[in-house]
Amino acid sequence: MDAEGYPVRDDDSTTYVGAIEGCEEFGRRLDAEAWRRGRARADKKAAVGDGSEWIGNQAALRFPDATFIVDKYHSREHLWIWAGKVYAQDEAARERWVMVEQDKLDEGKIEEIVATLRCLEAAHSGLAEDIEKEVHYFDSNKTACATPSFASRDCLSALG
Repeated sequence: MDAEGYPVRDDDSTTYVGAIEGCEEFGRRLDAEAWRRGRARADKKAAVGDGSEWIGNQAALRFPDATFIVDKYHSREHLWIWAGKVYAQDEAARERWVMVEQDKLDEGKIEEIVATLRCLEAAHSGLAEDIEKEVHYFDSNKTACATPSFASRDCLSALG
């Protein structure tokens, strides 16, 4: 733990796997790495990903006993992209909006983010399809974004 009580990642215990391949092959690669790292001995297991559907599916298939966590970087990126569309000409408004929504994200208040997006949908009907994609992202990942580990320091994406 650091001085603020946040967990500190041990760089020497971190491994990475990567390849340009299909999701099934990549899932098998992750599974093999988890076993190599001592998956059977781990009391607590977590799978970290960017919130994409295929990664969530692979995590559920390969690591059914793990807590799935959406990393903060990718969730925040979704907020910034959306804010850029709505507040394209107003940088200050864009930053204010994102700061408020990031606070909700950090507090696990995903349903409030979804409600905010739904309200914006009425005001920006030309962006309805884009808004629906963001609503789906946050709604389908609300448990993974609200996980207590999510609110800790930025996680690095282990799955994708």
